[in-house]
Parts: sequence; structure tokens; C-alpha cells
Amino acid sequence: MSFFLDLFKTQDAQKASLENQNKHELVLQHLQKKGSITSWEAINLYRATRLSSIIYRLRDRGLNITTTMVEKTNFKGHISKFGIFTLLS
Repeated sequence: MSFFLDLFKTQDAQKASLENQNKHELVLQHLQKKGSITSWEAINLYRATRLSSIIYRLRDRGLNITTTMVEKTNFKGHISKFGIFTLLS
């Protein structure tokens, strides 16, 4: 029984790793095409909920990505702060 549980855990870990690689590549392709991305775009387009982690790893690979913090007032009148990540050439 333990063998099957270990097998499923291994398969889940491999699937999660592949999903993360795909999200990294999707975000990179987005940056290359559009120039910038926000967390909201990453969530809606790619279901990538940890954009800052993806950006950290892309920077670690040598990509020059800047962060610009922005404040916007939402529909309820509250100020929201978020980052716009921009790929520099």
C-alpha cells in the first residue's frame, strides 16, 4: 500500500513542478510580447498566483526585470497598491 501512496506523491510532485515550469515560461513569453505584467494579469491569464516568486526566478536566470509600484483607487474608493513588472532589454 505504501508503494502506491509514494507513487502518487511522486506523480503529484512531478505535475506540480511541470506546472510551475509552464507558468514561468508563460510569464516570460508574456513579458517578451507585452513588456510588462501585473499580478492580476498573471492570475487571470495563467492562474499564476505567486508572480513575485516567478519574477525572482526569472531575475535569477539573468533577466533584467524592474518593479514599479502603483497606487490606484478602486471602485469603493479604497487605495490599492500593486507592482508592475517590466522586462528591460
